[in-house]
Amino acid sequence: YWDHVLHQYNVRNGQHRKVVVGSSCGHVSRNFIVDLTGHAYGPRLIRNPAVPADAPCRSQDYVAELVEYGPSLREMSALPLGNYLATKAPSESHGIVSFTALADETFVFATHDGSLYHLLPLGDTKALLLEQGYLHPDGAAHVTGLFSPDGARFIAGVGRTRGGKFSWLRRDLKERRSAASELTGDALNGVALLYGSMARDPRGTFYVAGRKTASDGSPQPTVLQIRTKMPDGG
Repeated sequence: YWDHVLHQYNVRNGQHRKVVVGSSCGHVSRNFIVDLTGHAYGPRLIRNPAVPADAPCRSQDYVAELVEYGPSLREMSALPLGNYLATKAPSESHGIVSFTALADETFVFATHDGSLYHLLPLGDTKALLLEQGYLHPDGAAHVTGLFSPDGARFIAGVGRTRGGKFSWLRRDLKERRSAASELTGDALNGVALLYGSMARDPRGTFYVAGRKTASDGSPQPTVLQIRTKMPDGG
């Protein structure tokens, strides 16, 4: 958990293997990614060797990379994650917060501040990782859910700026252009957290889950449906 230990379990023969990816200062990524060839991708933190071991945990003293492992858990590549640590301390960062798969078997994911990355698995060759900027048109935002309405050109998701309301975000991957609109509806009253990626039905309805405050002040789980009008998630 704290060291980002990647576990592999074979459901056919019960074989178990594991490898330590690496982390520090209590940081944990909310997600990791596995492609259709069995390659796994997880973030790793590396402390600047010039920083004393007993120094306070500060994000500025670390670099982050996305580590690719093959089906045998052999490390294949380490790809730089430039905007991974957007918080003062590594423990405050949620890492890979959301992701979605595209029809061409590539992935788009968002880190803590809403920075987008396009991951292109290449089988026996190390993967490519392309930075896509922020999903929110205004810049940094906590993007807690990602979807692709068409599986190709467009992605959409739930985002929230610091102290702001929930927004439905859309992105044209080809044009690298984003738009945002406030999520509305009585179902959002009292909602504090929303998470969820890729969960959708054939009608184009998306699903996110979270926590809301009930009328008596107690926390309650909640699941919301998000319906859009346009095929591109508008």
